Amino acid sequence: MSITVTLNLLGVRPFQLLEETMSFDESEAPTLADLIGRVDQRNPGFSAAMLDDAGRLSRQFAFLINGLNAEYSGGTAAPLAAGDVINVIPAIAGG
Repeated sequence: MSITVTLNLLGVRPFQLLEETMSFDESEAPTLADLIGRVDQRNPGFSAAMLDDAGRLSRQFAFLINGLNAEYSGGTAAPLAAGDVINVIPAIAGG
């Protein structure tokens, strides 16, 4: 059995990927890191853009799992479940 999750890149450049639906084997117990790694396989450089040098989620982006900040759910270790929607939004700063 598999679970399906959706990744939306909202305003994230230079990646051409805007929405991606992926299936994982249910026994894999996928995490946000697994999702980032799978996208990186087809879009080299994706992982380097999304993660900092320590392998944590980059502060240049907000990662939302079903509308909740992934940092509060374990960061890259945040578990994913069937039907989850992951939105990646560039951080906005300025004055």
